[in-house]
Amino acid sequence: MGHNLADWLRAHALGRAVVVAKLRAAVETSQVPLLSRLQESVANLAASMSGVDLLYAIQDALTEAEACPRTDLMDTALAQEAASELALWLRHIATDFRAINDLSVRAPGGDTTSPAHFDAPMRDREKQIWRSAGIRIQSYATLGKRPFRFDEDAAAPTWDLLNPCTYPECMKDEMLSAGTDIVYRACYRACAGGPFKDQGPKAHRVPKPLAAPKAGKITVWDNDGIVNTASMLWPDSGKILLVHADHMDIVGHYKRVAAPVGEGREFEAYDLLKSASGFTDGAFATVWDSVFSFCA
Repeated sequence: MGHNLADWLRAHALGRAVVVAKLRAAVETSQVPLLSRLQESVANLAASMSGVDLLYAIQDALTEAEACPRTDLMDTALAQEAASELALWLRHIATDFRAINDLSVRAPGGDTTSPAHFDAPMRDREKQIWRSAGIRIQSYATLGKRPFRFDEDAAAPTWDLLNPCTYPECMKDEMLSAGTDIVYRACYRACAGGPFKDQGPKAHRVPKPLAAPKAGKITVWDNDGIVNTASMLWPDSGKILLVHADHMDIVGHYKRVAAPVGEGREFEAYDLLKSASGFTDGAFATVWDSVFSFCA
């Protein structure tokens, strides 16, 4: 079914290109020690002032990619390898946006080859293949904290860059947004409004809470900061489990984890989407124990 954030990013190609271009330039300058030191100082200041873990992650990536001839030769080689991998990753982002196109709600150019854009007959054939192969399904849906107040019975307005009234910082609720950062609020806001439409209660069952309080009403605009929650409720799943977490919590980026001594970075994990979801080590273990138990 796709999700709104992919459509929002597609609609703002110029802004996306500018951000990626600046990141690519930062990686290139990180190879020049003097410029890198200056850049690191600015990044440190920004991170300290805002507490945005995404800035710490960028700072660590640049620091790890810094090659200085005065350091140990092996450290220099590892830094150059890290810089090359980071530069290639950013190059892929700059030149190939098909992964986001595949996840959009509206199929670009009418292309329905992505599973997110299957029509009803194609979806039925897909399900028949699963059944004939004896494939069982269990769905895990992540539900992020709501930092805004929208009508629960209506779609949220799209974030329009030409309309300041739709901006995250204008629409946030001081109580609901407490503990969240601008990265999570911006991602949540972009994903809340858009072309995604819930298929209604007949299309899916009420999910069973897992590492989450009792499930309430899931609206069309609820999301985990990246993906609309209702799009994760697969109708033919043997079980649908609901987790209160953002999109990065579920993959292990829900708190800062210090890197081992001697590494080029300060942290090896971050709270990349600071959603104040309450996701903990115990919740992470519960979810992934469930996943592995089902697979086994």
